[in-house]
Amino acid sequence: MPHLSFLALITLTTAEAGSSRCTVTSVGASCTYRTTTLYTGSSGTTARDVHYQLPSGAAPADGWPVVVVYQGSFMPAERTFSSSVWDAYGAYQLTRLVDELLGRGYAVVAPEAAYGGALYWQTNIPPFSTSWWTATDAYLVQDLLDGLAAGTFGDIDTNNQFATGLSSGGYMTSRMAVSYPGEFNALAIHSGSYATCAGGGLPCSVPTLPSDHPPTLFLVGAWDTIVPYYSMSPYLSRMASQGHDYDLVYNVYAGHQWLSDAVTEIPDWFDLYLE
Repeated sequence: MPHLSFLALITLTTAEAGSSRCTVTSVGASCTYRTTTLYTGSSGTTARDVHYQLPSGAAPADGWPVVVVYQGSFMPAERTFSSSVWDAYGAYQLTRLVDELLGRGYAVVAPEAAYGGALYWQTNIPPFSTSWWTATDAYLVQDLLDGLAAGTFGDIDTNNQFATGLSSGGYMTSRMAVSYPGEFNALAIHSGSYATCAGGGLPCSVPTLPSDHPPTLFLVGAWDTIVPYYSMSPYLSRMASQGHDYDLVYNVYAGHQWLSDAVTEIPDWFDLYLE
């Protein structure tokens, strides 16, 4: 059974400079952001930080559409909002993506994986891969969704929720389709695959997908040896055979990293499925 109670929170706010949320240069990118601590888990005592930012200006009547960004392994969620061209896994392109999303009117919410973002998501880690509702991350996601609906992260339009993530965050993005039906309009899985598959280039067996699997954009680099294309391709094949909407961005020059293509391709994909 999913955990349905949203338990406790503390909100900290950073200063916002003028009307612009982000500064992007040729060597770095930085966006102001806020941090809320959710007290979650089976006992409601596990502190998990969630970083977020809203677009400038007044929210639309129904609130801001929102993109949940799931961090990659060993890539703390704060890196979502501040990075340089020297950071690992193409983090600079991720912050550029945040800038693009905010500019298009999407709120951006980035929860931390376990231990202050120092580890990875549990979606494809036994025993949680097959017993998801026992995972501490399952409690976090439900409390996060409850918080979005309750206004914890600002004025959010819960009829327009999207998710993306790289590597472990890509697998976690798939988990949104598998375990949270009807919550997300569309997904973008970057350098990842089906929710329960292992990384490291191991074969990926994808079961029959939910009939309401959200439209999904897949992104991968040709030189990715951590989650190579052949780990992702069974997922694409299953999407195609079941008639689900999907598309693929395949960068012939890139490895296991946020692609420069993602900066516009992901917002373009989400724009197609705004209600």
